[in-house]
Amino acid sequence: MNFKLVLIRDEHLKDRTLGRLIVFREGIKYGNFYTLELPWRDNAKNISRIPEGVYKVRKRYSQRFGNHFEVLGVPDRTLILIHKGNFPEDTDGCILPGLSLVDIGTKSRPGDGIKEVAYSGVAMKELNRLITEEEAEIIIC
Repeated sequence: MNFKLVLIRDEHLKDRTLGRLIVFREGIKYGNFYTLELPWRDNAKNISRIPEGVYKVRKRYSQRFGNHFEVLGVPDRTLILIHKGNFPEDTDGCILPGLSLVDIGTKSRPGDGIKEVAYSGVAMKELNRLITEEEAEIIIC
């Protein structure tokens, strides 16, 4: 595997975890993204982020998310994905990438002063463009 992803969790808030996802190719920094995950709730299915550790990631496609990635080997969990989304309610324990962290605020969801990931669809397209192999490794810390 020539690609390694490193997810660094920076902010641990009540309803979300914000972080950075760095992509390395052959040891050279190749891309940088921001992430939103659920908070730690003892690895409980659909309501918790996954534990820190080293996992494999593979490319995957579904009608719901298009081209995305699946994180493999998570203890007691399956179908942990890296897919597009902006808010905590867009994930059931998956990792949402974005190009920035901002308080998005929309007409139906006014800004609340808490950051979300923005430009997640663009980030997913970029991740799919950068990671050219079927499998990679992700280190979550």
